[in-house]
Amino acid sequence: MIEDPRPRRAGVAKVGGDGEPEVFVADEQADVQLDLERWRTLALAVLASTVSCTAWGLALGSLGMRFRDVFLIANVAYYVMWILCGVNLPESAVPGPVAWIGRLLPMSHGITAARRLVHGGTLASAAAPLAVEGAIAAAYLVLALLLFRLFEAEGKRRATLEQA
Repeated sequence: MIEDPRPRRAGVAKVGGDGEPEVFVADEQADVQLDLERWRTLALAVLASTVSCTAWGLALGSLGMRFRDVFLIANVAYYVMWILCGVNLPESAVPGPVAWIGRLLPMSHGITAARRLVHGGTLASAAAPLAVEGAIAAAYLVLALLLFRLFEAEGKRRATLEQA
């Protein structure tokens, strides 16, 4: 028999209360219990955030029809979202006017809803942030479509798609 050459970790693998290996590790939040119903409602928050981030990406992508280096804009927007939307910093750690900008970006309300759901809230307690996240998604989708139309018409008029 051939021996497996991969290094092995010493110690016992972590398992949940039912003896099954953990899928979600919540060592820092030992009081968090994630049952199947909470996973389902959490999936709604993830879906709402995904849709709003997609609409945001379309709005940013439309700028590619006007500017050559759209990746610079996208990278800056990416990091701004991570800082202002409550992904790495809680909203309370961000100064007031800056936090207000973060509330206009996608993900911030989806993260709020997800945190409520993970910490024992019901779908009703997360309904308001999910509705706001949906409204933000719709607003960015409309903005993206308008920008695509505007830049397309401008490109046809000038016979060019981008400006130097």
